[in-house]
Amino acid sequence: MARAGKKPKSRKTASTSGRKHVSKKPAGKPAKKSSAKKQAKKGTKKPARKPAKKPAGKSASKRAKKMAKKKSSPKTAAKPAGRKAAAAPKKKSASKKSQVTKVRKRGSSKPTAKASKPAAAKPTAPSYVRSGMRSTTDIVRVRARFTEPLRRFSPYENLRDLIQGQAEKYEDRTFLIFEDDGREYSYRTLDTQTTKVANVLHDLGAQKGARVVLLLENSPDFVFAFLGVMKGGFIAVPMNLRLEDERLRFLLEDCGASTVITSAAQWERISPLLGSLPGLASVLVTGKTDKLESVGIEGNHLVEHEGAGAQYRILDFHGCLNAASDELKTTRLGWWDEAQIVYTGHHLDQPRGAILQHRQFMTSARWLAIWLNLDSMQRFMSVLPLFHANAQIVTLFTPLQIGASVVLSREFSVSRVWKAVERYRVTSLSAVPSMLGILTDRELSEAKGARPSTDSSWPAPHESPGTLAQRDDQDARERGLARAHDISSLERVLCGAAPLPTAVQKLFEQVFLVPVIEGYSMAETTCFAMLNPGNGTRKLGSVGVAVGDKVAVQSNEMHPRPLTDDWLPMALPRMNPAVFPTAEVGEPGEICVWGENVLKEYFQRPQVNPEAFAGGWFHTGDIGYQDSEGFFYVLGLRGEEIERDGVRFMPREVDEQLFTHSQVEQAATVAVEASSGSTATTWIVMRKGTFPGGPEDGRLPKDDAQSNEMREEIQAYLSQKLSEKKHPTSIMFARELPSDVTGKTRIFDLKQLAARQNEQSK
Repeated sequence: MARAGKKPKSRKTASTSGRKHVSKKPAGKPAKKSSAKKQAKKGTKKPARKPAKKPAGKSASKRAKKMAKKKSSPKTAAKPAGRKAAAAPKKKSASKKSQVTKVRKRGSSKPTAKASKPAAAKPTAPSYVRSGMRSTTDIVRVRARFTEPLRRFSPYENLRDLIQGQAEKYEDRTFLIFEDDGREYSYRTLDTQTTKVANVLHDLGAQKGARVVLLLENSPDFVFAFLGVMKGGFIAVPMNLRLEDERLRFLLEDCGASTVITSAAQWERISPLLGSLPGLASVLVTGKTDKLESVGIEGNHLVEHEGAGAQYRILDFHGCLNAASDELKTTRLGWWDEAQIVYTGHHLDQPRGAILQHRQFMTSARWLAIWLNLDSMQRFMSVLPLFHANAQIVTLFTPLQIGASVVLSREFSVSRVWKAVERYRVTSLSAVPSMLGILTDRELSEAKGARPSTDSSWPAPHESPGTLAQRDDQDARERGLARAHDISSLERVLCGAAPLPTAVQKLFEQVFLVPVIEGYSMAETTCFAMLNPGNGTRKLGSVGVAVGDKVAVQSNEMHPRPLTDDWLPMALPRMNPAVFPTAEVGEPGEICVWGENVLKEYFQRPQVNPEAFAGGWFHTGDIGYQDSEGFFYVLGLRGEEIERDGVRFMPREVDEQLFTHSQVEQAATVAVEASSGSTATTWIVMRKGTFPGGPEDGRLPKDDAQSNEMREEIQAYLSQKLSEKKHPTSIMFARELPSDVTGKTRIFDLKQLAARQNEQSK
């Protein structure tokens, strides 16, 4: 016999009992040896125990219990859902000696199996797991993929590689459909056109990292220019076309752009603003050039334009592209290179430019695709302006990441949305809350039946989006809501960028039978940081659970935010964020985010960055809370809290109840500081015909009597919903509320207007 732990010289020996020689044992299983040989190998003096000396019954009983225990105990302890599932390192095949030693307790001659830990209690999975969205194992696996760097499961580390790789893979598959003229563009065309844009900028002398402003409407030119700028290693700076001239001038000067790409339709407006930009070198103009005859553009010829301290060239965008090479002039481009500056915080005196890197776009698009289980057969529709982060991630980068197609509209049109959905068989629509309200009101105005009640039992607060698909159009027709267009292809509406009133969401789903997936999105987190499950139980009124990022609610005890020196987000993904006291379940606090899709920093805002990134976390400025299942709820902006007679509340509490009133179309409550304390002023847009004989189709009262009567009715309605101390101090009626291009109400403008009215009333 061979000595224990060594290979035998011959493999012919075998016991007559059928027990195989140790050399024939499969790798990974320890060989059985006599206690004497184990004792000799260990060198212990303790005599070997003989099984015969033990009572037979007792030994058999113990062995039976041990075998039963082995069968019942799982090989791997269960892990709580939602935690990072780190993959265990693979075990290397060990020698037989090491295999024997591995199972022997130190200081003992008896080989024993490893003590099996008691099986962990099966955790209670969150509702979005229990209801069938994914199994507990799957949700752990998906979250593990979220927390890994994207490069581990994606071959592309920047947008240039992504565009080139998808063009090689999908070639002539349609990527972009421009709904206004029906023209289609393939992945190959996308690659060629973006390469030409990058080469044009290189030929004009732009260096890597140069900032290029985009002042364009939704169009194929915007898509090619936007992606081409980042593909060439430059920084895209898309701007809101609806900004006032002075605000736009400030942003142009702040970003220090070397190149501006704009349309002929915008030229007359922006040309007076360009003269004060000393760093501006070139202006590329798209569209018909006949509007630019005054500046002498003919084909690809250059002209000089002297402004106040500025001299720049004006070029025809399409003429430059036609003359450019389709072979990309390579520039080293990486995961950490800056790709875009998105200006946000337009309600502030000085908007802030959020610097986003290639990694944020790659990560966010991949997370969204995984979370919603999207594939290349999807067809997205974009009605939001492409300078907005929501439109970029949901309807541009995500389809590009998965090989899907995009239907692009120049602007949002109520009469054309459902026509496009039917014609192109759209599966996903990205919208903001105001759009949902407009679409619903238009559908109800054309219906014969009564307006559905937002107090109905469905959709239930915890209803799965999948159950809506099971309700056929017969249910809608019975309530007089038969639609003129077939929208059965539409699987979901993704909604973010502004608070979504529960009443608006329920009414939309009742009318169109399409689930609305609400999320928490902002430019600083590259769109969605939290999102409701796409196929499982969601919670109406909640922005969902954390998707990929770490999200925490900071306890109010920590205000003001602690300032530290380790705020630099450049090292954010490689450092652990500071630990701060988090709020209890249901306790309001500031929402903080940490992760791969958080902005690098604010552009040229050294006074803002330390506070915004205190402790390594990004402080969103929004107040919210988290429930016991991990769902987050947003209450309002930090500092907007209203206090009256010892009662604190957020303006959104009032607005949520007002949206359930059948005559209220829009509502916004703002806090106004006064000498007696904070007051609440509510601005309301009533539905058409609310005030008989009134202006604006009955949206406004014709006299004080109608106005006072409606105020009393609204206050009485709120008395059924809220305590008296949470009622608005004053109610104002308006034709419309000031809003940005996405429909988000500009609270800052309402506060200024309310403050002026308070001063006049004194």
